[in-house]
Amino acid sequence: MAQFTTVFLSILLLSFAFFTLALGTFAAYFGTGKSRVVGVMLMVVAVLAGFLFAMFTWEFIPGVEVLWEPQVVAQAVVAVLAATVGGLASLVLFLVSIMKA
Repeated sequence: MAQFTTVFLSILLLSFAFFTLALGTFAAYFGTGKSRVVGVMLMVVAVLAGFLFAMFTWEFIPGVEVLWEPQVVAQAVVAVLAATVGGLASLVLFLVSIMKA
């Protein structure tokens, strides 16, 4: 159960940080007025989430206990990347096949 919790929570936090950073950057770049402010705030939240992910995965702050096993997190990240590449490959194949038809 501990390994499942490690994988689930670490990937949840990492993907939250990544997508929040991407969407915040998008909003800050293309938005106007309040949308830009919201985009910058989203980027700050994403950086904080990324910092929490790093803090819970690796010991770089003395006195803070590492919650997740770095090897398990690394394997989970590789699995998510592999699934993403596979999904993108199938999407490209689908788009090419319907464009040729």
